[in-house]
Amino acid sequence: MAEAAPPATTLAPQLPEDQSVPGRAVAGDPVPGPPPASEEAAAGALVHLPPEGALLAPSLCACCLEPGGESHRVEATGGPTLLIQYCPACHEHASAARTRWLAVSFASLLLGLATAASVVLAFGALEPWQQSLVAGGAALLPALALLGRGPRHPHTARGPAAWWRPQGSHGWSLVATHAGWARHVAEASGARWELLEKRAVRWPWPVLALATLVALGVPAARGLLGVDLRVLNHHEVSAVLIVDGRHSGEVHPSSAESPAAGLQLRLVAGRRHLQLMGKDGRVLADTTGSLQPGVDHLLAVSPEPVCFWIERTSYGRASTDRPTREPLLGPGPLWRLPGVVDSWFAPNPPSSDADSRSSGGLLLALRQGRCASEPAQALADPNP
Repeated sequence: MAEAAPPATTLAPQLPEDQSVPGRAVAGDPVPGPPPASEEAAAGALVHLPPEGALLAPSLCACCLEPGGESHRVEATGGPTLLIQYCPACHEHASAARTRWLAVSFASLLLGLATAASVVLAFGALEPWQQSLVAGGAALLPALALLGRGPRHPHTARGPAAWWRPQGSHGWSLVATHAGWARHVAEASGARWELLEKRAVRWPWPVLALATLVALGVPAARGLLGVDLRVLNHHEVSAVLIVDGRHSGEVHPSSAESPAAGLQLRLVAGRRHLQLMGKDGRVLADTTGSLQPGVDHLLAVSPEPVCFWIERTSYGRASTDRPTREPLLGPGPLWRLPGVVDSWFAPNPPSSDADSRSSGGLLLALRQGRCASEPAQALADPNP
């Protein structure tokens, strides 16, 4: 009896191995249907990169979900890379984003520097921290104006529609401006995702850095370009200060020593014409002098002789029993002081034995009093 032949075996055709690369568009991706209502109301989405996996991008435009055609690489410094698709119209605005932000950075720098110079050199300038705030805020205006303009329908971004954002110490998330596109990425990659309630914005870190540098540079500009002037009026009527023909403030009468006496303002260094006009029409002072940056200046008028002097108080190992005194010489009414005054018309804080071990420092105080017949007597007893 002949042996029965073995049954025929039918081999299923072996499919070619999937050659798709994580992060690249996969041919034949299904086009997603209309997004749910929650996605339509969302301002974007986050797709979290799996710890041991990669993300798969659809062959649809990441901005408007139209069929893609232009590839764009989304890279993170020291992080993952993803190749996404844009339609021709969206690829144009995504590729131009870098050039646009470069122009905004130059505009921010120029506007910030111009504002910083203006607030430093302005008459009656603001406090240093206020000047820094104004200059830094001005540098941010071009970026804020650009960020405030939202995309036009059907676009969801004015620049790139997807970028990486670090999450924690080792994780990464993909920020997408189109929630429907993000859902498709998450489903194809098996990744966790979430909707964003606020419009996803890629902050221009170079512009923020420039604004910070401008704000921090204001104190340096103050030292280089600005001059502090203290104006003192010992007459019985108020006076108006006029600098180079421009009204610069009102100076009220003062007689006794007070840290708040007079008017203090910031002027431009250089040769200046200073006038002090009384409210009764009298010219109390009319002088022209050079204002030197880096030191303070005093403009004082009085119907009776008044003497001014500098008190130097040392602290730490260099401290002395009594402060040293140096009279302001010259007829006035404009004096250039020997440095930056720490205490106006008030004594410096006294030194103590507890500071004897520290390196210490030196403080300057500007004092005033009635003039004595002898300079030595005036310095020994400034208020006889």
